[in-house]
Amino acid sequence: LMFNHRRQSKARVAADFIASYAHNAPIALSEYSQSFFSDCCVGFQPLVTDDLANSAADFIFCEGVVPASLWQQADTIILIRWDKRYPADIKLDPSLLSSFAKCDDDQELQGYSHEKIIIETYKKENA
Repeated sequence: LMFNHRRQSKARVAADFIASYAHNAPIALSEYSQSFFSDCCVGFQPLVTDDLANSAADFIFCEGVVPASLWQQADTIILIRWDKRYPADIKLDPSLLSSFAKCDDDQELQGYSHEKIIIETYKKENA
């Protein structure tokens, strides 16, 4: 997820996808993550907060360490990954997805610096 305390890559089409998925509803995110959306589409509503776990927003964008309480609260997780492997010192622990079922509707986006950006959706089991 991160290397040397920085995001590994940024893709404008991924930011546009996230804003579109939220249907212009507010998206809670950290001050650092706000720059991920700097070139984002019209209608993007950032809700910058230091306390993502207690945000009232229906959508939360996380990069870096995700608070455990967010995994418990979430009913849907959308992972965005690149078609390249980057060195990382903060990685996603796959066991965190153990209570989620992967959906069969992966999407691929064409990026500018990445040929393929993969969108994976996971839904909480028994939700």
